[in-house]
Amino acid sequence: MLKLISDMKYFGMVIKTLLGIGIFASLAMVGSCSKDDEQIDRFDRKSLLRNIAQNQILTSYDIFGQEAMALSNTAIAFSKDISEANLNTLQDQWLKAAVAWKKAEIFNLGPVDQLLLKTSIDNWPTNTFTIEEAITNGSSINSEYIETLGSTSKGIPAIEYLLFDENNDKQNIINGFTDSQNRIDFLLALCENLVYIANTLYDAWEPTNGNYFNTFVNADGKDVGSSVNMLANELIFLTEIVKNQKLGIPLGKKSLGTPLPNNVEAKRSRASLSFIKENILSIEAVFLGGNSTGFDDYLDELDAKYLDDQMLSEAIKDQFSNVKTALNGIDNTLFDALTDDTIKVEAAYQELQKLVILLKTDMISSLGLLVTFSDNDGD
Repeated sequence: MLKLISDMKYFGMVIKTLLGIGIFASLAMVGSCSKDDEQIDRFDRKSLLRNIAQNQILTSYDIFGQEAMALSNTAIAFSKDISEANLNTLQDQWLKAAVAWKKAEIFNLGPVDQLLLKTSIDNWPTNTFTIEEAITNGSSINSEYIETLGSTSKGIPAIEYLLFDENNDKQNIINGFTDSQNRIDFLLALCENLVYIANTLYDAWEPTNGNYFNTFVNADGKDVGSSVNMLANELIFLTEIVKNQKLGIPLGKKSLGTPLPNNVEAKRSRASLSFIKENILSIEAVFLGGNSTGFDDYLDELDAKYLDDQMLSEAIKDQFSNVKTALNGIDNTLFDALTDDTIKVEAAYQELQKLVILLKTDMISSLGLLVTFSDNDGD
């Protein structure tokens, strides 16, 4: 009996020891996880968001509003003196306003998304039939009338349609305006509507007005609805739009390798390559945070590595450089290059594909974020 009791005590001690080891191991695992979580949470995401909101989003919307207003004023001057010199000035100002939007295009979140304003600013290709029908049959053409039209009949692409033609025949464009007051009215109304939308966007973000600025900065978690996750998704989404829609489709990626030059963005103005370059610069600016906190700093804080122990942030920076070099290597307009030099366009496409993988796979995984759009959204 004594031996049995002794054996039972020994068995109990063994069980306690084993349980102790298990508990210790569990605590060690919890401690390890907490340490990892702590490392992730230690990064000041609010600082990143505040920097992007203040120095990029608000600034880009402000500049876009200024350029849109300048476009409207230039259109008014043109309407009073329809000449080739004034048309040239108006075309130049349209390009400035369009480029300003391309810098802001990446910020498709918050008010621009909630108020469904993005497509009213820039939805291509343009519905030329509806525009011509409105000019021919329209009455009382003003900004309110423009509001009733579909998104492919207004905004930056619609203004481009009126200011340029297939061959940029200045006299033909001028004749179109001198022969139709409705055409002038439609141009003025489009520009006025663009100013209204630009001001609406800026006011929605501005701290003393709609103050989405505050909402954006304070949503500093990592969940699907957080500003960091949304911003990372927009960064990747625009990269895919550039690769798939702005380069891939014209290059023939959806047409069995047959290039489709007529499918480029801004075909009439031949500004498609310039727009792509501005998009890439804006994506890079968000990643780097300009001269302050960006996603590169976030990755470095987590010590995120790439192949051969290279810092992931450096690999992404290098790839941005590769993309820009490839785009700058296209000597002609994108429209012409798709006929005369598809090899260079293909090279740019391939570099963009590498950038997409780095951002969508490596960066998102390292930051513990989630891609919330489908691949078809970027097609």
